[in-house]
Parts: sequence; C-alpha cells; structure tokens
Amino acid sequence: MKHYETIIYEKKDSVATVTLNRPKYLNSLSRQLMSEVTDAMEVVRTDQDVKVVVVRGAGRGFCSGAYLDEVLPILKERSQIIEMVRMYGKGIGSIRNCGKPSIAAIHGYCTAGGFEIMCNCDFAIATEDAKIGDFHMKRSLMAGAGAIPLLVRIIGLRKAKEILMSGRLMSGKEVYELGMLNRLAPAGKLDETLNEFLPLFTERTITGLTHVKFATESAMDADLDTANAVEALSCASLLASRDAQEAVDAFLHNRDADFPPGIDWSLTHGRY
Repeated sequence: MKHYETIIYEKKDSVATVTLNRPKYLNSLSRQLMSEVTDAMEVVRTDQDVKVVVVRGAGRGFCSGAYLDEVLPILKERSQIIEMVRMYGKGIGSIRNCGKPSIAAIHGYCTAGGFEIMCNCDFAIATEDAKIGDFHMKRSLMAGAGAIPLLVRIIGLRKAKEILMSGRLMSGKEVYELGMLNRLAPAGKLDETLNEFLPLFTERTITGLTHVKFATESAMDADLDTANAVEALSCASLLASRDAQEAVDAFLHNRDADFPPGIDWSLTHGRY
C-alpha cells in the first residue's frame, strides 16, 4: 500500500477510500495534495480488485477548497495562472476519470474546490447539517475544475447559475432536495449511510460497472443518435464478456453466479 503525506489511501475488500488529510487547513487543496490524489486515482484505475472509490475528508470537514497561501503568489505573478488552473483540473478530474464509480462522502464544510470534487464524483452522500456551496463568488473567484458544466448537467441551468453566481452556502438537506445528493445522512450518521449505499456497487462486477459508467458519461456530451450508438456498442461489448456469460448461465441453471475476479480487459474501453 502506498504511503502519502496529504491523503490517506486505504483499501478494504473492493472499496478504496481516499481521505483528504490536511485537517488543520480544512483539507484545503495544496499542490502536493492534488498530485497525490492524481496518483491515488491511477492506483484505483489499475487495481482490478477495486470496484468503487470513496473520497472523504479528515477532521471537521470535507474540503474548503484551494490552499490560498499557494494561490496568492501565483495570482500576483500571473504567468503561471493557467498552469495552476490545469493542475487543479487534472487533480480533481482524475476522480471522474478513474474508470470506477466514485462517491463523495461529505460532512462539515464542502466549499469551492471541495464542491468541485463533489461535482466530479459519480455519487454524493452528505449529512443533513453539512455546509455545501461553490463559494468562489464570495471572493470574486469562480470554479475552474469542471464544476460549472457538471453542475449544469446535474441540476439544470437556472439553479446552477444561482448557486455559482451567489456563492451561498446550503445545508445538506437543501442540496439533497436540489438533486445533487444520492443519499442524505442524519447528523453524525455518515458512515452508516455510506455503508448502506456501498453494496449497490460492490455486489456488481467491475466489467459491468465500467461499461455503464462509460456509456452514461458519453451520453452527457453526445446527440441522441450518437449516445444510442455508444450505448449499443457498450452493451454488445458487455454481453460478450465472461461476466455476462456466467450470469446468464447461472440464471438458466438456477445457481449463484461465480464471477471471476477483476476486469475483463479484452472487452473494456481504452479509456479504462
């Protein structure tokens, strides 16, 4: 197991957990933390035993956003601004692009870059008393790591504009009602709610999960005919896999399926 300085990487059975571990700074996103998250997501992508990855924060909150002590000198010098924006985009985007389902497990503050991490995850769970918001506009800043196009797709244009332009904080309950969360946990019950949610994915095959993730994400950016074509090709690829064959044979013979471990790499898309 790899050792990191600003995150904690753990694996239990088929679940990987990446904990942002700068609690003194509300898990703000330093360059080192972003680099370590990118590295950890590559571990997730290539580990055939991992079916799902959970992203969470240590201490009293999820993540407060960028580490501004590092940001301010770059803003003043200006020449490295685009490189900084790309660095955050690569680090946060590595979660969305890891090929496995990702879950943001949120308590406390989830703002700015933390909000962007939440948007980049496939699923999100938060406690009802969490404080969630883009928050950038409060400091005349804006999201730059994918949160804007993703938020528009998640909740629609008008609500996304309100959240992004106001920068206001919302409770976990309000965020859930807006459709940004998959589950709402009672205060202090995040782990229990997460553990109830995880079997929806850990009881599935990695090959199946990666195919569906690919097809659904492709559908976001494609016209209907193209999305239908991607779905059909993904479905045909999955049906040709050893997992699909085993599942159908098990059903016809009234037995439990015995899926081989890992991904059927001969059939997965090059992205994964």
